[in-house]
Amino acid sequence: VPRRGYRWVSPVVPTTEPVSLPASSPPPIEPVQETRLSRRTVITALVFLLGITAFTGYWRLHALRDGTVPKIRLAVLPLENMTGDPAQDYICDGLTEEMITSLGRLQPNRLAVIARTSVMQYKKTARTVRDIGKELGVDYVLEGSIRGQGASVRVTVQLIQVRDESHLWADTYDRDLRNLIGVQAEVARNVAGQVRLTLDSRHAAQIESPLDARAHDEYLLGRYQWNKRTEEGYEKAITHFERAIAIDPAYAAAYAGLADSYILLGGAVHSQSQTIPKAAAAARKALEIDPLQPEAHASLGLIAMNYDWDWVASEREYRRALEINPNYATAHHWYAEYLNMHGRFDEAVLEIGRAQELDPLSLIIATDRGKIWFYARRYPEALQQLRRVLAEDPSYREAHIYLIETFLAVGKFEEALADMNQFPAWARETWALDCRAFALGRLGRRSEARNLIAELEQAALKDGRWTYGGLAYIGVGDSDKALSSYEYAVGSREISSTSLRVHPLLDPLRGSTRFQALIKKVGL
Repeated sequence: VPRRGYRWVSPVVPTTEPVSLPASSPPPIEPVQETRLSRRTVITALVFLLGITAFTGYWRLHALRDGTVPKIRLAVLPLENMTGDPAQDYICDGLTEEMITSLGRLQPNRLAVIARTSVMQYKKTARTVRDIGKELGVDYVLEGSIRGQGASVRVTVQLIQVRDESHLWADTYDRDLRNLIGVQAEVARNVAGQVRLTLDSRHAAQIESPLDARAHDEYLLGRYQWNKRTEEGYEKAITHFERAIAIDPAYAAAYAGLADSYILLGGAVHSQSQTIPKAAAAARKALEIDPLQPEAHASLGLIAMNYDWDWVASEREYRRALEINPNYATAHHWYAEYLNMHGRFDEAVLEIGRAQELDPLSLIIATDRGKIWFYARRYPEALQQLRRVLAEDPSYREAHIYLIETFLAVGKFEEALADMNQFPAWARETWALDCRAFALGRLGRRSEARNLIAELEQAALKDGRWTYGGLAYIGVGDSDKALSSYEYAVGSREISSTSLRVHPLLDPLRGSTRFQALIKKVGL
């Protein structure tokens, strides 16, 4: 019996009559002399049945814990802005994200909710529910809209079963535009009833916690800007999160958003030493207010990994985030990165796979799957995965970076140069100069490589940071300067330091005691 165990189905009928068999049958078994079951037989049967029952119960509990029992899969499509005012898009996007978060915390062992990155790609789409459901691999879709004028709006949501596009449930919420708090919690409870789930009391209290309407509005604006993933977006997000905190100093989610903004701003624009201490303080404050903030735990895990190099604390925080919310795709993604940096590639592939299940259309998660194969030196799989990403978005920069590095690792230097030449806008970026100089050096075009190195050195003097250049020096065979470059990166706590143990292009330096000292300093 699927997901239960075994059932005895053959008839057992005591009889004293002889059994009549066809002539072609084997010789009959001797008739049973005693028709009554012995006490020992009954006890043995009972013990056997109890054992089967106990084993089945244990198996079902274990299966629920490790996720082998199939989950109900749900996608919350972006709420449609029908107010006639494009300035209200942030409210639609914010409520969509909050409903995803609320539903994801209902019963994460039974309900998998697709992450924001994937569902936002269906904003203003003409695709059918069946097509979207098939692409995302979900059983149910929640869709809705916001419409109205002035300060009054109407939020309409409906739950649709994908297989036959039947409408299972719909509801309408009339709210003041300045006070949409609570809508996502109501929707979460109603959807839970429709898909026959029950709210965990711990999470119910968290969902229904009272918030100031003005602070909530600033929070929605902050997430709207943060999700743009640009320097300007991070700066604006920080402003909105700080305003939310000024209005409501106990707003844990706003502190978590502030931490996320500082983390990504540091990785993309500024030195980590300028932003990470602020991010850590914000994440700890979020957990001081609400210890069950998975986003804050994941943020601390990333800080411990990329800046503190406290690998024990990093794994602990990632695991805690996933314990609180197994549906948090970002925590699965970042934990896969952690495993990758330790060379635990098989585990990393499994973890990035879980992230992809929850966020199947995320290009960065799909790209980092290719990066794991690259670091594992499984180059055919890396090339296949990265090309798959670029088939979806031919100009996706992160995928090109690792495609180029994979070409360099397998000696396809001309292919690496050709890929870089497709995008002149990247030509002067330091990572591109670094890879180009490596390729030219290995092709024997050393004078061209040296010219690029001089350009990199000038950029380092101007910026006061030496974040690239190590590969360029390796390409021309200058190990001493390559090691100096990575010593600077480690001393400045650059993110690139975390990949020293596994990066294939650094293999020429591995025999050096200076390089081994760097790996030890990073804690790997």
